[in-house]
Amino acid sequence: MTDTPKRKRLGPYAKLSATYYRDDAIMAAGEAAEVLFCRSLAFCAETPSNGYITDRQVDLIAVGLRNVKPRIRALTDLHIWERADGGYVVRSWLKWNRSAEEAGMVRKQDRDRKALLRAVSNEVPDGKVAEQ
Repeated sequence: MTDTPKRKRLGPYAKLSATYYRDDAIMAAGEAAEVLFCRSLAFCAETPSNGYITDRQVDLIAVGLRNVKPRIRALTDLHIWERADGGYVVRSWLKWNRSAEEAGMVRKQDRDRKALLRAVSNEVPDGKVAEQ
């Protein structure tokens, strides 16, 4: 049996349904707004924001894009983004992703599990801890 090399995780990733492009609101928003929407998903995936993006962060997400205000207007008019105090919330973020609190709990559980595995692997059969 051949050992499969362990894949290196490249960091956070955004969940995007393979059928998102068929959403009526996405189609109505147009290609330019769709690009901003996809960038907003990537941004939210790397920050514990629960899908919230500040006005200032929109500038970061939209860097290099032209005509950003009409893109934002299309996203908000179609309720893909919802206007919130000082920014926007991606409408369906929590439908597809864990909340920041849930993600933090999962990371803690994973750290605890790995620490336990390390502790167990350091034990030798007679119950003594192996020297490191």
